[in-house]
Amino acid sequence: MQISKLYTQIKIVVFPVLFIVFIPEMSAADKPVKIEDLITEEREWEIDFILSYNNIHQKEDEINNQFIEQEGDIIVVSDHNEWKTNTDRLYYYLGLKYGICNNIEISAFGCGYMEFSRDSAQDEYNYDQANKFNNAGVEIMYQIKEENDYPAFITSINTHIVDNTEFPQGYEKSYFKTLSARAITYYTIDPLVFSLDSRYTLFLERKGDEFSIDPGEKFSLSPVVYFIVNPYTTIYWGFEWYIQGSSKLDKKRVDPTKTGLPLIIGCGYEINRCLTIDVNFEYEDTSGISQTSASFELNYVF
Repeated sequence: MQISKLYTQIKIVVFPVLFIVFIPEMSAADKPVKIEDLITEEREWEIDFILSYNNIHQKEDEINNQFIEQEGDIIVVSDHNEWKTNTDRLYYYLGLKYGICNNIEISAFGCGYMEFSRDSAQDEYNYDQANKFNNAGVEIMYQIKEENDYPAFITSINTHIVDNTEFPQGYEKSYFKTLSARAITYYTIDPLVFSLDSRYTLFLERKGDEFSIDPGEKFSLSPVVYFIVNPYTTIYWGFEWYIQGSSKLDKKRVDPTKTGLPLIIGCGYEINRCLTIDVNFEYEDTSGISQTSASFELNYVF
């Protein structure tokens, strides 16, 4: 969900493909490249709304073992023998940003999800659903350098003020247990924009009534190429490579280090200066898990 935020912030965003096809004279190479700053302008507010659908299909063999399952910011401690699960998750995010000055932005955000899961274990079947608050936090973003003859460079840090973690005995809230640092750079060669988004996230130990879990840490790199159709429209593609450190349950290692390579494709459209929309799709298939997601994002500046 965090990668998709970069896409609409670059504000060169969805046009239906058929619309592009039927306007042959609208050549991207003939149009000036238009990229607005990732930072909200001074004294302006921006509202971000994201609605994302995820389907996770998971099949593993576990023998009387507990493990920590992490999908994005959602952390769950599970306990199964031999199991197979298919989960549909609707994730919603709301953020509010404010430009303190031309190169500094602060923001606050909150998110939750609705989940419908179907599990099978040793010829037994279980259906479950949930509607839960996930986390809320704050972020500060600083633009170190604007784009000129050299790439632009932007950094940010954020923390989750509160996380809602699912343990076997129920949900437990923890505070200031997720910290993240991010660096973004991009460079334009008309009609292409080359972007690299890197992020390091530290998930600190969180404690429940019966267990403590340490999800470890995560580092990701996401190179993305944007093709500018016109000053208001773009399509983009890329991937996110990540490495997730081993997780611990009661200070004992229960999961190995994981890596993944989700593929990303998307498009977007700037309706006017105040309103942009973005649609993107991701697909990942790692050992034992396949995940498909579709996200819609709306940004409004006032």
